[in-house]
Amino acid sequence: MPTPAAPACAGHIGNRLVANAAANFFGQALLLALSFFATPYLIAHFGASRYGVLVLVLSLVNLLALFEMGFNSGLVKHLAASIGQGRPDEAECYLRTGLALYLAVGAVVAVGVSLGAGWAATRFFHVPAWLAGEAVTGFDLASVAFLLRFVGGVYNAVPIAAQRFDVVNGLFVGTEVVRIGGSVLVVFLGWLVRAVLAVNIFSNLLFLAGSILAARRMLPGLRHWPRISRRHLLVLLHFSKFSAVSQLASRIGNGLDGIVIAHLLPVAYVAFYVVPSALCFKIWALVGNVTSVTFPAASALAAASEPARLRELYLRASKMVFALAGLPALALAVTSDRFLGEWINAEFARQGALALELLSCGVLVNCLMHVPDTLANGLGRPAIPAGFNVAETILKFGLFFALVPRFGVAGAAAAYVAAQILLAPWFVGTANRLVRVGWREWCARVCRPVLVPLAGGLAALALWRPYTASRVSLVAALLSAAAIYALLGIFFILDGRERAACFALVERGGINAWAARPQPTSGGQS
Repeated sequence: MPTPAAPACAGHIGNRLVANAAANFFGQALLLALSFFATPYLIAHFGASRYGVLVLVLSLVNLLALFEMGFNSGLVKHLAASIGQGRPDEAECYLRTGLALYLAVGAVVAVGVSLGAGWAATRFFHVPAWLAGEAVTGFDLASVAFLLRFVGGVYNAVPIAAQRFDVVNGLFVGTEVVRIGGSVLVVFLGWLVRAVLAVNIFSNLLFLAGSILAARRMLPGLRHWPRISRRHLLVLLHFSKFSAVSQLASRIGNGLDGIVIAHLLPVAYVAFYVVPSALCFKIWALVGNVTSVTFPAASALAAASEPARLRELYLRASKMVFALAGLPALALAVTSDRFLGEWINAEFARQGALALELLSCGVLVNCLMHVPDTLANGLGRPAIPAGFNVAETILKFGLFFALVPRFGVAGAAAAYVAAQILLAPWFVGTANRLVRVGWREWCARVCRPVLVPLAGGLAALALWRPYTASRVSLVAALLSAAAIYALLGIFFILDGRERAACFALVERGGINAWAARPQPTSGGQS
């Protein structure tokens, strides 16, 4: 039975979750807009094959983050506990230990990539001979960009642990604006792959510098030269042994697609797959605005032994995830051919429309598993997401090698969506049991509030579809569907406390004013 204080606690959770998620959302909306206009511009200047080389190199950078081996999750968890309990010396020991590890591992990986660049470009991937030189240089530059971002992740763990998502969001958005804007600028000036990757290096250098400054402001007097503390290393290793498996499987599962396609098919097909995939994973980024604030909050509530509030956090965050992902994913599935044709060109629509339909549905299912993932890690149960990620990776790439040679990029997308549909019920059900939530309650609290707004948005798209023969009409259809969805969502998705939190953000002039507002202390961190 809930205690009399439960509604207030629920309100605090809803307020904080809405505020932190909104802080992330506005930055992501800006990046989505920039990326939306930059991608067709870059493709028009690069061509499919050269753009395929660029995204292949960037896919490798993303894949290299698997060498994080779960330590970042451990850092966030233990930094959150140390900062929350007022123990800055303990937080410093974790940070310096993590820095030593990341510097050592990152340097070895970066050198290895550079040494193997020539073999990879000429023998492993289907890169045309006339692009091999650009590919080799691209791998060299990518190794430097990886090292800078890899080390920056250690310092960035401090504002994440402190739940300062205004700072986290500012760093991420600011450096991504530099990366996207700088890429467009150098292409406009006539430079191509090498220059775009040089911009990536500069962007990651800014991320590292900004993360260091943020960490020092939040931990005054921080000594941040690397030094391994055996005790703190063992604590991180103990937490990370399962998280490392999870991170490894997740990074391989999400980052190896383009690399496998480049090995099995001509490099141009990397572009035909990665462009729809990247578009779908913008939805994943929207969901990340909720899940990134859920992890430290779940860690704090678990440490404080507050199961009722943890359960409420889980249900509210899962509902927000479904609300954020539902319409964008299904809208992309419904308009895939026309969207790619108007956004990029007819060739991409012909080669990638079916892949976009499948991927958008798969990403929607995957998004429903993000809160269960962060919940399990926050409860100190990393073995659960580790097991899921390993199973997903094995299943996905088993299907990948069977389907891609025969069906091309559509086969790759089918492999992804099949893995999500087969594994989602198990993973969500496991998380439900951790917080004692039944499937009936989960459906009622998470899915049912979203169904009416979702039906309204999709109905608007269906009515518009016969008239979406141009870019303007397609945009009008999508905006109309979004407006109907948002309007219905205010009344069906948000409860009274969540609506009040959203209105408070508007009344106080935006995210900065909300972040500066003193938080209630009676309920602890939430």
